[in-house]
Amino acid sequence: MLKSISLRSGHLLAISILGTGLAFMAQIIVARVLGVDAYGYFAYVMALVSVLVFFSQMGFDYLFIRFVPAYTDTGSSERLALFFVTGFVAVLMTSVIFSAGTGSFYFFLQKGDWSPQFFDTLMVGLLIVPILSLVYLMQAAMVGAQKQALAKTLTEIFRPILFLAVVGTAYALNLSFSAVEFMALNLGIVGILFVVCVLVFRRLLSVSYKKHFKFDKQKVREWAKIAIPLLVFSIPTALILQIDTLMLGAILGPEQSGMYWAVTKVASFVAFPLYAANTVIAPMIAKSHARGETFVNIMRASTTVSFVLCVIAIAGLAIFGEWLLGLFGKQFIASAPALYVLCGGYAVATALGPVDYALTMTGHERFSAYVTGAGLLLCIVLNAILIPDYQAMGAAFSTAISLVLIRIVLMLGVWRYHGILYMFEIVKTPIDKGI
Repeated sequence: MLKSISLRSGHLLAISILGTGLAFMAQIIVARVLGVDAYGYFAYVMALVSVLVFFSQMGFDYLFIRFVPAYTDTGSSERLALFFVTGFVAVLMTSVIFSAGTGSFYFFLQKGDWSPQFFDTLMVGLLIVPILSLVYLMQAAMVGAQKQALAKTLTEIFRPILFLAVVGTAYALNLSFSAVEFMALNLGIVGILFVVCVLVFRRLLSVSYKKHFKFDKQKVREWAKIAIPLLVFSIPTALILQIDTLMLGAILGPEQSGMYWAVTKVASFVAFPLYAANTVIAPMIAKSHARGETFVNIMRASTTVSFVLCVIAIAGLAIFGEWLLGLFGKQFIASAPALYVLCGGYAVATALGPVDYALTMTGHERFSAYVTGAGLLLCIVLNAILIPDYQAMGAAFSTAISLVLIRIVLMLGVWRYHGILYMFEIVKTPIDKGI
């Protein structure tokens, strides 16, 4: 088990490192071309886009990872066809509504608080939301079909390569770009990625919708009952990772938002091992649970691999962290303390293991939703209190504390429902009922 997860996680980690390295280079060029203030607008809008994409997926990304393996294993073509149609239609409609609502809110209620450059950048960025939401949903289906490497290659390597090729050429030619133009470039690249993902998805998970599609109202309701708690779970998760950047921008302005965005990009190297391992073990946990088998060995192996790799990443950032921030510009080096705080939070979260997936992949998404929602409220309160006095350090502490507390409570939830406490099977007959 350890060897299998190590091998798969290693492959995914290599893809993530390569993809993030490419995206990191692109962000450095964008920051240097735009300057701190304009880069702040770009970063703020990208953070907002990320949040809206998470909202728009309606929990179907988790649902795809959980049910695609089961439906493909049993050959349920009719159910799979209905599942895909339901998911994609729901996500498309929701993403359009959220984008329109967000644009209206900023335009009519916040217009006097932001510059015209911000509004132009925002309107282009909102066009990305529906397309990227569908791309990530197709990625989740690929992960559910055990094609994790392919899914991550498309979103984490292909996309930044395209962006870097254009941005790098512009930088080499000393061409000037605005935040709006960079956002428009991002929109075009996401459009290309969407077309590629559709082609891959149709080849990988080919279903004859004309032949197999049959509407089942009861089944759609069953999925909705699961998807809604998953949506509640995914919203706080997304916001916790972006609320610090958004609140910094709203309270202190775009310069602080841009500088902290660079911190989160560097700190993401520490979070990679956890996300890479989770991508591998999520469908494995779902399958084991569906068969009535314990998944304690999966959790133990995943935690061991991800934490070892996390420690290696932290050691690297301890030496090169300030240098990496300096690549964005000299002003960004001052945010190094916030980087170390954020990395510490990611390290503790990684050490606690994949407790979130141990619950969401086994029917206990409501418990996860309640815990993560409470953690989000804590994160918002901490940010509101700490940011005015401590700027980026306040945001980093707020995020780190919230993430750690959430995962501690989720760990206790895994113990309650599955009898697994920090990689060890403590109770032989755990409670296995959702709340």
